[in-house]
Amino acid sequence: MDIGANRGWFATFVRSLDKNIKIFAFEPNPKMFSLLYENVERNRFDSITLMENFVGSSTGTQELHEYLEGANDGMATSFPLKHIGPTNAMSVASKTLDDLFQYLDSRTICRLKVDVEGAESEVIAGARQFLKSKPFLILELNSSFLENRGESGLIEGDSIHVFLQKFGYLQFWIDERGRLEACNQEDLPHEAHLGSYHGANYLFVHRDRLDADLSACISSFS
Repeated sequence: MDIGANRGWFATFVRSLDKNIKIFAFEPNPKMFSLLYENVERNRFDSITLMENFVGSSTGTQELHEYLEGANDGMATSFPLKHIGPTNAMSVASKTLDDLFQYLDSRTICRLKVDVEGAESEVIAGARQFLKSKPFLILELNSSFLENRGESGLIEGDSIHVFLQKFGYLQFWIDERGRLEACNQEDLPHEAHLGSYHGANYLFVHRDRLDADLSACISSFS
């Protein structure tokens, strides 16, 4: 599951590794969704299901802000950072993971990648039932975006790190060479190497899926 799919770099890469894998790719920005659709169609990846939704903590509508300058092309967020520059606001459809997948066998969904520019806690807050299946989580985290949320970024009063820890998850930084570095809750070691304004990917693994399951997950991407 690719949440914040943008043009589809991650979804199409994973699909190229395994033609039998089923992928759900979510992109709420209409401009980027059209490019995502074009890339999937061009590669004839019919096993990728596209959804033009914001994935959040509630079902309804959500205000999305696309940065007009100073950011990656098509970069959008529901919680904009003022120092990046002006944004174009739009209203998009919002759904929770629990609503989207209540009729599917959650045991078949094993990996969740989230790159939503500061709305990570919204995704997780809407996935309490989904998380009981103990999927592997890859979250792009950036302290600038997390601090921008303040208390609104908390889940049941906890940071996203503490909330996932209570769910039984361990946290690892995926460094520039693809190696895993274990880290404590709310510790973002990548910032010592890249700076506080940079985000990086972190792998969250449930304690019950260490060892054999984790090795199989890593091997499937290598």
